[in-house]
Amino acid sequence: MLYPLIKNEVELLPLSLDDDLLHGINVTTVLDAIDYDLSEYLTFRDGKRIMYFKKYFFKVDKIKNYNIFKIKDLRRGYVFVSDSFYQSVIDNNLRGFKLEQVFEYED
Repeated sequence: MLYPLIKNEVELLPLSLDDDLLHGINVTTVLDAIDYDLSEYLTFRDGKRIMYFKKYFFKVDKIKNYNIFKIKDLRRGYVFVSDSFYQSVIDNNLRGFKLEQVFEYED
């Protein structure tokens, strides 16, 4: 379901729970795709490192070929997904995802 969409952007991690074999993922794609002029964010005292974003604006040309990724400023934080990924979760009634829309764009 989801794996064909993200296979080039993640590392598959086998997990064992009782007698079940499950898989987790490590998102390995990290993009420099933020438009800092339009985004709203708060930095640490050094004024360089970003603490968190209030509003995201992505450079569409940088993200258009990816279905799952992280951004360089928050490598340990949020994972971003495409509309295709989101729609696959909905269409297949997959559970366990917390999906929140943080960005809109028009082609």
